[in-house]
Amino acid sequence: MVIGSIPQDLKYAGAKSSVLIGENNIIREYVTINLSTNEGGRTVVGDHNLIMAYSHIAHECIVGNNCIIANGGTLAGHVTLEDRVVVGGLVAIHQFVRLGTLSIVGGCSKVVTDIPPYSTCDGHPAKFFGLNIMGLKKAGISSDVMHDLKSAYRIFFQNGLTKNHALEEIKRSIPASKEINHLVEFISSSTRGICH
Repeated sequence: MVIGSIPQDLKYAGAKSSVLIGENNIIREYVTINLSTNEGGRTVVGDHNLIMAYSHIAHECIVGNNCIIANGGTLAGHVTLEDRVVVGGLVAIHQFVRLGTLSIVGGCSKVVTDIPPYSTCDGHPAKFFGLNIMGLKKAGISSDVMHDLKSAYRIFFQNGLTKNHALEEIKRSIPASKEINHLVEFISSSTRGICH
């Protein structure tokens, strides 16, 4: 593994920056984790992550806690993985993309837009396939909340509403919970767009 190597970014001009790695991570053979491009910046890996062989975490990435990046998973610069994200083998993630809490991306996918929380996505480019039911069950999310998340995604993806109108309808018609609130905030703050 090579941790703290200079970023593969033409803007890098020798800035003093760092890589911050939390506790209890498993980082396997030939993984590369680059420094930040910017003076005083950080590339961050949280706690309890499994980063499999030949994976790459580029400059300014943020990897949360309890994530899995399978063999050959590639995170371009400024990618964010929230907690409990699973990135399949040979997945390529475009710069500035975010992957939401408890999302899972199937192997060999090309990810160019944000992956919403609690979802399963796959393809080239990645498309939304539904809830990450197994991940939600393992995380102890109640069946009521899973039902609400499914309803929220139905409103967002199937009702033909604009993003803002869909989010307003979700807030109006679905009971608030930590998960629903996070979903609404994640979608509303997306700059890359949400994978459909």
